[in-house]
Amino acid sequence: MNKIVLLVFSICLLGCKQIAPQQKSTSSDKENKIVTPVSKPIVNTFDVKGYWSNNCQEGSGYVDISENNTLKIEVNSNQVYLKGRYKNIKSNFFNIYFTSKDLGRGGSSLDWVNYDKDSIIGTLKLIDKKYANFNWLGFYNKKTKKREWVDNTDFKSPTLKKCDF
Repeated sequence: MNKIVLLVFSICLLGCKQIAPQQKSTSSDKENKIVTPVSKPIVNTFDVKGYWSNNCQEGSGYVDISENNTLKIEVNSNQVYLKGRYKNIKSNFFNIYFTSKDLGRGGSSLDWVNYDKDSIIGTLKLIDKKYANFNWLGFYNKKTKKREWVDNTDFKSPTLKKCDF
């Protein structure tokens, strides 16, 4: 019996890993460590690039999405045009940001200097390869802390169609 106990004890010692006691980290250890967050890549099932509008034949109120995360928006025909950028937030969902104005007549009276370029002006969610939901939020004015030009758009419906020309 003693031989069996001794044999089991020996096998356990050989097979078990010895756990070293944890060492306290110093401030220099923390500075040298690089923490990389693990995140899943965003996978879009549809291509966002293209010309999106409520009415492809009429052409008023459009979002023209290009390569390299840039776009052009006609908010109001002959009134307000802008250039922007978009950021893929999650699968088939994009935030849209204002980068610069490209004015028509009505846009000259807007407070372009105080519009925040880091605040989203709209969102785009791809429904399928032909349709997307566009939510125009308006420009965020840093000075007044309010959104402006919210309702005055040519986007009559939140659903946009990808136009094939």
